[in-house]
Amino acid sequence: MLNVTMRLHLEQQVAKFDAQNGGDPVYKDGKLIFENGAWRDEALGGRICGPDPNPKVRVQAAVRYWKLKGHYRPPEGFEERIGSADSYTSVPPLPSRHEQLSLVAAQFDKEHGEPVEFKGKLYYEDGSQRDKNPAGVSVANQPRDNIDRQRIALHYWRLRLRVAEQKFEKSRTAIEKQIEDAKKLNRSPNVDEQLQTLEQLRLEVVKARQGLEKYDPAANDQPPTRSKRDREREAELSQEIEEAERQLEKLNI
Repeated sequence: MLNVTMRLHLEQQVAKFDAQNGGDPVYKDGKLIFENGAWRDEALGGRICGPDPNPKVRVQAAVRYWKLKGHYRPPEGFEERIGSADSYTSVPPLPSRHEQLSLVAAQFDKEHGEPVEFKGKLYYEDGSQRDKNPAGVSVANQPRDNIDRQRIALHYWRLRLRVAEQKFEKSRTAIEKQIEDAKKLNRSPNVDEQLQTLEQLRLEVVKARQGLEKYDPAANDQPPTRSKRDREREAELSQEIEEAERQLEKLNI
């Protein structure tokens, strides 16, 4: 089962494919077969195969096509209809089903903004949501009621803040462990790259908190924000790194 947005996109792609290959397909064993040898599954979102670039193969396909339609041989002028080799090698192939669904998902993201993932679903600030899997069927657009939009936006930013804090804590814990291990071995912790990543995660926490404050004024009344604590902790980490490097220099003297 496909959601409405994806179904519409696939229908447009299929209509384009049918037009490119002359239309008027004949049905056989779940497939729609065209005069030039192109075919596709009858089911929307199924397999698709364009015409063979070899003109001889297309002629053979045309003969089979007309036999399926009850004609002993193709009508005059069919060679011109199925075209030359160049006319088909220049036609870009239709995207696969997965590619088509991915394009629809990307367009959905573009229309609704940056999502936050939670338990296999992507949630958006405007209240939209979809399955993380592009082929998912659970899709809901922005609600019309303003109260619902406010409520969902509040949930979105709370969720985004929770995810951001979890990622930050996980990264910080890994850096702390690396520093401790380096101290035990009298080595430089070498965490510059990880600290850059940690800074990006900290900025995401700050952004999420600011977004939450737009919908939850009480968030401003909370004790020291995480962004301040994060900066303090990063300063501590930097001091630990410098200390570890100084100890290493002493050993090299």
